[in-house]
Amino acid sequence: MTDAIINVTEVTRSVVITQPVVTVQVGGVAGVKGDKGIDGASVVYIHNQTTPATTWTVNHNLGRYPSIQTLTVGQVEFDADIAHTSINQATITLAIATAGIAQCN
Repeated sequence: MTDAIINVTEVTRSVVITQPVVTVQVGGVAGVKGDKGIDGASVVYIHNQTTPATTWTVNHNLGRYPSIQTLTVGQVEFDADIAHTSINQATITLAIATAGIAQCN
């Protein structure tokens, strides 16, 4: 960061005001884009686990290994053990039988 110096001169004295100059970078390196749906939106699969269970089998059929977010019925995110068994399926293992959703992005 560099400083900008502004000099203000009065009849009998000088006053120096120093202000920081902020440089903002616009743009950057683009990330990898996800798969696109028919309307151009990213394809997301939501698995609804309505019955509490310690193992959820998620057949997302996305043809890739998506990131998976697990949420309770009340939409509270929680950690789970997730294993991608194939490019179209994942298994979620929980310590306590839980119902909720798995959002595959």
